[in-house]
Amino acid sequence: MDACYGGLALTRSAHSGSARFLRDMLLRYSRQVLTAGKADEVVSDAGGPIPDHSVFTGHLLEGLQGKAQSDEGVITASGLMSYVYNKVARDPNSNQTPHHGHLDGDGDFILKYSLPTVEEDDHAETGRDRLLILPFPSEVDEPLHGDAKVDRIKQLITSESSLIELHDTLVQEVRAFIATSREEFFGVSTPYSQEELLDRLRRYEEAIDHLSMCISVLSYWSTTKHLPILHKIASRSVDPLEQRGGTTIWLALRWYPAILLLYKAGIAAVDANNYESLATLFHSEAPSFDGRYDEALLIESASSAISELLRCTAFKQIPGHEKYFTPLSEYLFKTLQPQLDELFFLGVGYEKSFDTFETIFALASSDYCNERNGYYSPLPGRFFWKHKRSSSRRTSPLDRVISEAKTKKENWEPIRAGMFGGSIARFEAVVADYASTIGGMGFI
Repeated sequence: MDACYGGLALTRSAHSGSARFLRDMLLRYSRQVLTAGKADEVVSDAGGPIPDHSVFTGHLLEGLQGKAQSDEGVITASGLMSYVYNKVARDPNSNQTPHHGHLDGDGDFILKYSLPTVEEDDHAETGRDRLLILPFPSEVDEPLHGDAKVDRIKQLITSESSLIELHDTLVQEVRAFIATSREEFFGVSTPYSQEELLDRLRRYEEAIDHLSMCISVLSYWSTTKHLPILHKIASRSVDPLEQRGGTTIWLALRWYPAILLLYKAGIAAVDANNYESLATLFHSEAPSFDGRYDEALLIESASSAISELLRCTAFKQIPGHEKYFTPLSEYLFKTLQPQLDELFFLGVGYEKSFDTFETIFALASSDYCNERNGYYSPLPGRFFWKHKRSSSRRTSPLDRVISEAKTKKENWEPIRAGMFGGSIARFEAVVADYASTIGGMGFI
């Protein structure tokens, strides 16, 4: 609907899809609307990307011609509407914001697909359906921004009767993040350049900003009743990251928003001494980074992505980080400090919380690697370098964590929260391997 005040056609908002079977979508009833503008907007009649068409129609036609299709070659109404929403809203010739949603039904139009028909699908003969992930559209409702979102999450956390609303609010943030980080905006076969790398880092940071703030607040103040929501939101935020082909550095960088989220929420949990939140984040389900396993944990896949980014020397190519031994860690340390200090007023305690989180994250990820593969896989961070340069064990983050664990033993908070299998012996085995690794690298 390309008409002034067209948003009046939408009487209610609804999300048009998530993970559904293609067969299910083809059978379900659906009535969906996409309008060129909101209910109170006059829309442009020219100036679009295609000559002799409006801004709205031009982007709509380009989406139908293939720009809105998923990696599997599928164009859904929800995916098309999300594409047009983003393009028109950002077009320099546009003074309008499209409106979209369901009028009736819970299905989705399948406008194009290049897969075999349902009857010819090989999986159908064995009783196995093929699962397609339909794109999440951008939110229909006018979103809150910045501090207002954080304040809203705080209000919902403190209310005994707001668990459902808290869940739904965070789900909206996940949907918005997935819509803005879709792979048509971050192609994995694009030729590499330093300019492209820096641009992707910036855009990924912008895409995950609001969701990571909300998750950090939840991680900091969560109680037992909030942990299932934290677990679900962390898991759903990485759903689209299944393995695929492409340029190695871009494939690894797809995990950068998840790394940002894990660090930001993890540091918040450590500062609040809320290790149940930290364990929940670590144990959230995630796609396997390299596709070797059907199921993986967020801590496993995130640490594998970090290892690949270090191997690619991606963060050494950031100006000013060329000579760092752990450039990704140093970059995150500088990038996250103002955000977390604004949220939680960490002050001089930020560095200790960062180093403590990163130390526990590295040790725990090595422990999970050993449980999965039978060998430890040390993950370096700032604490590695600080351990080498430390003149006193009291100033080494690694020694500080080890000392605290040895003193408290089974009562150490990460052990009580279920990390290292709830076993101090498993923790000590990882530590012994780290000591050997650091010694072998000439760090001590």
